[in-house]
Amino acid sequence: MVEKLPLIYIVGVGRSGTSMLMTLLNGHSQIAFTPETHFLRYYLGTADIQADLEQKGSRHFEQVLAADRYFQRLGISAVDLLEPYHQGERAFDLVQVYSDVLQLYLARRGKTFIGDKDPRYLDYLPRIAKLFPQAYIIHIYRDPREIVLSKMKADWSAHRPYWLNAMISQLQMQEGRRRAQALFPERYYELAYEDLVQDPEASLGRLLANFKLDFEPTMLNLK
Repeated sequence: MVEKLPLIYIVGVGRSGTSMLMTLLNGHSQIAFTPETHFLRYYLGTADIQADLEQKGSRHFEQVLAADRYFQRLGISAVDLLEPYHQGERAFDLVQVYSDVLQLYLARRGKTFIGDKDPRYLDYLPRIAKLFPQAYIIHIYRDPREIVLSKMKADWSAHRPYWLNAMISQLQMQEGRRRAQALFPERYYELAYEDLVQDPEASLGRLLANFKLDFEPTMLNLK
C-alpha cells in the first residue's frame, strides 16, 4: 500500500551534501536508498505529466522505462514491473508503479525504510506532500559560502556569476525550509553539513533517533 510505504526523501540545495548523507544512511542495516533515478520528477512531477503518461497506457510506459538510463540503475525489469498492468490485473496508476519500484528495491535489500534522494526535490515538496503525505523529509543544509564555492567548480553551474549562485542557493534553502516545515510539520528533520562532517556519529545518531534507530559504526565505511 502506497500510504504505508516507509519513505524517506533527502533534499537540499545542490552541493550541500545530499549525496554524502545518502551514502551514510544507505550504510544502515535498516535503510535502503535507491540510486538517483529522477522517477518522481520525470513521471510524477506534475499532475499533467502523470495524467498524460497514464492516458498513454502501461505498454507505452514500458518503452519509456526501457529507454531511461537512470531507471536501469535499479536493476528492475520494466517488463516484469508492468506486466500486472498490461494484463489488467491492476489499474495503471503511476503513483502505484513508483511505489512498486520502491517496494521491490526495499524487499531485495531486506531493510525497513526506503529512501529517494534528489536535490531538486526541494522544488517538488508540494507534489510529494500530495502524493506521499506519510513521507519523511530530511533537509541537509550547508554554509551558503561553501555551497557557492563548490558550485563555481561544478560544470553545470560554473558559468553563472558568483552573486547569482549565491542568490539562487539562499532562496532555494529558505523556500525549501519554509515549505517543508509547513507541509511535513511532524516529519521534517534538518541536518547541518558542517555538523555531519565534524562529528558524524553524533549527528547521525540524533537524526536516526527520529526513526527509532541507532547509529551503526558501519555507516561510516563509505564506498
